[in-house]
Amino acid sequence: MVRFGITTATDDLEGDVLTQSAADNLTRETVTSALTDFVGTVQQRPPMYSAIQVDGKRLYDLARKGQQIDVPTREVTLHELTLVDWQSGTQPDLILDVVCSPGTYIRSLARDLGAAVGTGATLAGLKRTRSSGFELKHSITLEDLE
Repeated sequence: MVRFGITTATDDLEGDVLTQSAADNLTRETVTSALTDFVGTVQQRPPMYSAIQVDGKRLYDLARKGQQIDVPTREVTLHELTLVDWQSGTQPDLILDVVCSPGTYIRSLARDLGAAVGTGATLAGLKRTRSSGFELKHSITLEDLE
């Protein structure tokens, strides 16, 4: 889930809030239109709080020390972006179904989408439904496993 009107240091709700403002003028149509610019092969800047190494050091270690560096972009592919749900309000929420290449940061997608619509945004929730050939719908609960 993407929450508009807020940005954080980690690009998700776990991080310190950097900016917060009302985004109640943002519409579903505006967001839907902006999503089209993200489908396909794009350059994406990973979050500063990520495990990527730059000059042999993890970005999250540098971020925790207060060091800011220019994080290099990487090429990722967003095959499909489907708007599942939209909740308007002071800080609207968007639920997306994302089909993407390995190495894609959904936190970065949320951040970049917020920048594209001019309100800022952060990742408010993530449910991985498919990864590396495994699908959530084929999983079992821990209770069933026992």
